[in-house]
Amino acid sequence: MDISAKYITMCKQAKEIQTIWNPKRGDFWIFPDSIHSRKYFPSLIGRVLTNDTNDTVMCRDLQTPPYHIDDKLGETITWLPRQDQLQDLCGTFPNYITDWYHFILENGQLESMEQLWLAFVMDMRFHKQWNNIHQTWEEPPWVKQ
Repeated sequence: MDISAKYITMCKQAKEIQTIWNPKRGDFWIFPDSIHSRKYFPSLIGRVLTNDTNDTVMCRDLQTPPYHIDDKLGETITWLPRQDQLQDLCGTFPNYITDWYHFILENGQLESMEQLWLAFVMDMRFHKQWNNIHQTWEEPPWVKQ
């Protein structure tokens, strides 16, 4: 699982992906720096533990108590989708194999499978491409026309 600063930034900026998140057991998420004020843990990575009416998430730091995802917290944490979750967003594998092959040849600046799959989903579903210099998702010129 990619928990690099680059992947976290890509996920935070992928608002389209964040809005479709339905927390499930085993999902990874991260607190933004401004929410968690502990001196030694500016950002905490957690995992969803349950998926009932009160979705509970727990940080990997065992000293931190569980948190309940409510409307306010759900808007402030960032989902870090796993590779399998990103692949599920693409549909059936044979339907996108040719697109995937060409996509990986054109995106050598991405450093992990999660980064590649997130960029592929954003491109295929939302027509946005990762700008590595500005650290943002942008519509390519052909979409803006």
